[in-house]
Amino acid sequence: MGQVEEPGRADYLKGLDPAVAEYYANMPVQTLRDMMGEYAKMMDVPAYNVWGEKTSVERKALGGKRYHPLAKRTYSYLVTKKGAENEQNRKCMLFFHGGGAVSGNPEMMGPIMNRYAA
Repeated sequence: MGQVEEPGRADYLKGLDPAVAEYYANMPVQTLRDMMGEYAKMMDVPAYNVWGEKTSVERKALGGKRYHPLAKRTYSYLVTKKGAENEQNRKCMLFFHGGGAVSGNPEMMGPIMNRYAA
């Protein structure tokens, strides 16, 4: 899951309600990642999986050294209702995974993004 350790967690905790931040403050990063892994398992159920059958997902590379010598490559996912991939001027929703570079990843939100797109 997330690649950044303590620096990312510190920034993540700053954005939380103080009571919630206190709860997570002393929790090891691996424990947070394990919790996100369990969350991802909860999403792997027929009620959510059905939406994946109705969508197509394209992973697109963004950024990188082509744009700036210090830039790192990241990725986005274009989730489209099957059959509508080539339509012009489609409605869209921009979703940012808010894992604070500590736990979780955008892929674990796939079932939810498939639902919105379908």
